[in-house]
Amino acid sequence: MFVLLMASSILLHDQQHPTVMNGFPISFMQKVSSKVTIHFFQVVVFIIASVLIGGYYVSKKTGWGNFKTPVLIYQDADFVAVSMLRYIFYMFVAFALISLFLLLAFILINEITKNLYGTILLLLVVLLAPEFLSIAGVETNWLYPLKYIDIGAVLNGDAAMEFGIEKLDFRHSYGWLIGLNVIITAILYARNKLLHLRRVAIGDGGML
Repeated sequence: MFVLLMASSILLHDQQHPTVMNGFPISFMQKVSSKVTIHFFQVVVFIIASVLIGGYYVSKKTGWGNFKTPVLIYQDADFVAVSMLRYIFYMFVAFALISLFLLLAFILINEITKNLYGTILLLLVVLLAPEFLSIAGVETNWLYPLKYIDIGAVLNGDAAMEFGIEKLDFRHSYGWLIGLNVIITAILYARNKLLHLRRVAIGDGGML
């Protein structure tokens, strides 16, 4: 939800200040890159601050040695023990990839719907679709890539057991999240390119 709020601030700023960037020769993808980069680093700073605050609180209660306690994670169709620090690192990388994915997905859906609240609602429905369909008793194995966003379930093996897919571990999750980010970026680029070509074609037609 925090990432969705950050993403919505991008659109609110554009709606409240629609002419701020219009006077500059900046392409659509440059605008997207700058906005996503700024908000992505804000999310990363928030995550780091949360981890540091949480770590300090835990260390005051149980001591720093608690971070060396082994934690079982699901990897290569088996459970392996890793230190708490490594577990936190895996979670941090996943949260960074998920945040980037949500920011890009938010911009893409809004470019299609042109509606801030519709974008938020649609994105929430898509992300929660596996849970909704599972409750309804509908087979959801084909939606397993969406489960990668629930990195906790991926790391503890619940996702692999739920969908019956042994390869569904954190490494596979990282690969899918990187792939989804690349795909959404490519769709944004291709859509903007097609719209630009269409405008040029209409402009040339109007001059004839």
